[in-house]
Amino acid sequence: RLNPLQEPSTLREFRRALSLPLAHFSCTSSLICNMAPVVPNATQPLTVTICGGGNSTHVMAALLGSKPNVTVNIFDVMEEEVAKFNAAFAETDRTITVKEDDKEIKGRVAKISGKAEDVVPGSNIIILAVPAFAHEIYLKAAAPFVADDMVIGVMVAQGGADWCARACIGDKLPRTTFFALETLPWACRIEEFAKVAAILGCKKTVDMAVSPAENYAATATLLNQLSGTPEKGGPAEDLYPHFTQMPNFMSATLMNINSVWHPTISYGAFHSWDRETPFPEELRFYEGVDDYAADMLTKVSNEVLEIRKAVEAKFAGVDLSKVTHVKDWIMRSYGDDIADKSSLRTAIVSNKGYKGLNHPMLKVEGGFIPNAKYRYYSEDLPFGLVVTKGVGELLEVPTPNLDLVLEWGQSMLGCEYLVNGRLTGKDVASSRAPQRYGVTLENLLEHKATTMAG
Repeated sequence: RLNPLQEPSTLREFRRALSLPLAHFSCTSSLICNMAPVVPNATQPLTVTICGGGNSTHVMAALLGSKPNVTVNIFDVMEEEVAKFNAAFAETDRTITVKEDDKEIKGRVAKISGKAEDVVPGSNIIILAVPAFAHEIYLKAAAPFVADDMVIGVMVAQGGADWCARACIGDKLPRTTFFALETLPWACRIEEFAKVAAILGCKKTVDMAVSPAENYAATATLLNQLSGTPEKGGPAEDLYPHFTQMPNFMSATLMNINSVWHPTISYGAFHSWDRETPFPEELRFYEGVDDYAADMLTKVSNEVLEIRKAVEAKFAGVDLSKVTHVKDWIMRSYGDDIADKSSLRTAIVSNKGYKGLNHPMLKVEGGFIPNAKYRYYSEDLPFGLVVTKGVGELLEVPTPNLDLVLEWGQSMLGCEYLVNGRLTGKDVASSRAPQRYGVTLENLLEHKATTMAG
């Protein structure tokens, strides 16, 4: 039987099932057979809908739109951006150019709309190139038009991406391939809206979680062939980034480096600020990390690892090997770019990749103050640290240092997540904490988000 306990509803579906190789079936008994979603091949005719209007949308539209077999649509709920796209497309024959090193790649956009019904139906792939707070907006809008065997992905995952997707798409989600990237494939920027973007750097590898897990290899190949680019001077067939497998979505949730990095470094810099007196100049973000901030990073990361241990103890066989300490992460990620590897603090301040980056700050009369509306607060708390805290709370893992950072961060943001050490605040309903989605300890790893609070 196809699609657990349901008979095929049409002759087309039955014939499709008969034509598939055995690898597409996972038999749990002699009577019940679960059919895995089919991942399309990168060389077949494809329609890809990219959600959003930011830097990554421009890059993806150009890369994918340059393929002769790929039709690219853009779904952007921002009406003013849709108007700007249409105005630019009237001048460029709907073409976006992406620059990388000394080459230019031009891709054509077939349609752009602020309405899902105009662009999502008939799509093979839907890619959300938007911040985590917008995932729910786009997934809810697309949900009525999601079809079997679609590939749906989010860039970047942040915490609880799978719970959010299940709550928005419901029972259709298991009949699709859902993926989430741990980070963006590139550092990129728009040079001229709807016309030109630039890839400033491409990562060698990007971790990716995929459900169902058996579709990882096919999904990684698909994304690499559609969006990968060769290294300068390297062989044309060796495309980057390479997408490496995260064993499960819990790994993506707990190994959310930004959720530890950004709020904790911000806390280290501003925890004693009186909330009034401006700073005479903008403070360095990484180069300004002192011993106290580095110690807090170590303590918060240690607590995340305690949560990992608790998950592993509760669920025998779960693979959370990708969840590592922040010191291990920076050493692995930046390697020879780090001049002094003797401690976490020295690794951060001597990393040439971090040179010259400031705290997000606002210019006011008399100097500068922290910008609490920036994504280090508005994104990395409700879709990062709050989610990690929620997992720890379900497992009854104490997190006093994480709590300290979260309590300070929510006061800066003007939100309420943590009350007396528990996630009972009014703004949990707009976060991605597991408690919001009705996730319990028993179904923590089953992706069964059944409610959408708030």
